[in-house]
Amino acid sequence: MIFILIAIYIICSAAGLILIKLNADVSHLTISGATLQLNLSLTTILGLGLYVVSFLLWVVILQKMNLNYIYPVVIGISYIFIMLGSHFILKEPFAVKQLVGSGIILIGLVLMNMK
Repeated sequence: MIFILIAIYIICSAAGLILIKLNADVSHLTISGATLQLNLSLTTILGLGLYVVSFLLWVVILQKMNLNYIYPVVIGISYIFIMLGSHFILKEPFAVKQLVGSGIILIGLVLMNMK
């Protein structure tokens, strides 16, 4: 069950960030004196919603797992998901350093899970 929550967390977190980035240029925050005006696109609101869901899942995950184990695992996998999503959805290019770093992350994840 916990691994399903972790997978949902990673998907919600990565998708939320990508959706926020997707329409970041049309979202505006204006502060004028005592007035605060926030204009967000539907895509940005959906991204924020997914990111909030990921935060709530993270709290549940932390209640059940050791932080010193789960944090590097989840952050490493999230980084790879975000990198792939950014490339295929946002059309951001891969850098060689990113690909090498992702390989190192994957090796680290394997080493962390060896018994």
